Formats: sequence, C-alpha cells, structure tokens
Amino acid sequence: MGSIIELDYGHTVYEEVYFKNTRTNEKGYIDLYVVTCKNWEYQGLFPILGIECKVLDDAGMGWLIDSRSQMRKYMKKDNIFKREGQEFPPLSICLVATPESWQEGVVYKWNGTLSATKRRAQQCCWETMSFIFQRILLKEKCSILLNKKFQSNKEGPIKNYYLGE
Repeated sequence: MGSIIELDYGHTVYEEVYFKNTRTNEKGYIDLYVVTCKNWEYQGLFPILGIECKVLDDAGMGWLIDSRSQMRKYMKKDNIFKREGQEFPPLSICLVATPESWQEGVVYKWNGTLSATKRRAQQCCWETMSFIFQRILLKEKCSILLNKKFQSNKEGPIKNYYLGE
C-alpha cells in the first residue's frame, strides 16, 4: 500500500514512524506515516496522514476496538514522531486500512458460500459495518481509507478526500 501511495500519488511514505507522548510517556508507532505532496489539492488541510494497517484473518471484531484506541493515541497533541533520529510533525488525520477497505471499499469481508440473496444481505452488512465504524472514527478525527479515499469532518460537513487524481 505504501509504495502505491508513493508511486501513484507522489506522497512520501515512511514505514514504522515511532511516537512518544511528552505528557504520558506513552510510546508506539504508526504503520505508515505519509507526508503529502505539495501539489495535492488538500495538502494544506492534511499535510501529514497516518495509516494504521490491519490484516484481518478471522471474523472477530476486536480489531475495531483495538484500532480505535490506537488511533486515539496517535492523534494526541503531545506526541513527538521520530524515525532514525529525525523528528516529524504530528498527524493531521489518522486512517485505518484493511486489504478490503483499500481495494473493495468495505472495512471487512467475511467469507462463506451463500445463495445470491444471502450474498446481497452479506454485502449490506459489510457496507453497514463500514458506515458505522466510519462514524465512530470521525468522532476521533480519524477515518477509514476506502477505495483510496477517506472522509473527514475537519472543515464542517463530512466530505470525501481522494489521495490523488
């Protein structure tokens, strides 16, 4: 995903940029730290994107809770981000991405052999779950990366932002 963001859209991507909170001493790292390119139309609003990548290998939903708490940590104002001794600015927004969200526009797809009617119901469940999780994340000033775009309410009403054209 990082190489696609870099090659296709011209943003600079760093893997595993570590952070430390100066107030709480909490530590960790963000999977992808993206410095958006200067000619991206939303660069002034989102100069830095953080992307938490999740690979989901079972039907459990614990990762939803986990990613929300992780993203909440990443967005704290007292964080200092560093990689190989170089200090980086704080995140403008944090995004969560799964293989399904990146490629298919739903946060998670569980498998199963179903009839056409049940398959459509299953698709509605995927879409509904993605919508609900998106709304939860927007309250944290975070979002889901869906089909190479994300939503934000940073400037008021919810709006779509594409990584590039």
